[in-house]
Amino acid sequence: MSEVLNGVQKAEAEAAKIIEKAQSKAEEIKRDAERKIRETEPNVRSQLTEEITALQQGIEKKAQTQAKTILAKADNEAAAIEEQAKKHIKKTVDFIVSAIYSFGGAAK
Repeated sequence: MSEVLNGVQKAEAEAAKIIEKAQSKAEEIKRDAERKIRETEPNVRSQLTEEITALQQGIEKKAQTQAKTILAKADNEAAAIEEQAKKHIKKTVDFIVSAIYSFGGAAK
C-alpha cells in the first residue's frame, strides 16, 4: 500500500511540475503576444493613417474632377443658352425693324 501511495505522490508531484511548466510557458506566450501587440500597434496605426490619408486624397481628387466636369458642363450649357438668347434677340430686333419699316412704308 505504501508503494502505491508513493507512486501516487510521485505522480502528483510530476503532474504539479508539468502544470507549473505549462503555466510558465502560457505566461511566457502571453507576455510575448502582448509585447508583439505593443510593437505592432504603432506600425498598424501608422499604416492605417497613411491608407486613410490616401483614401481622403483620392476622394478629394475625384470630387475636384467631378466638380470641374460639372462646372465645364454648366459653362457649356450657359454658353449655349446665351447663344440661343442672342439669336432670339436678333430675330426679335429684325422683326421689330421690319415691322417698323412695314408700318412706316404703309403710312406714307
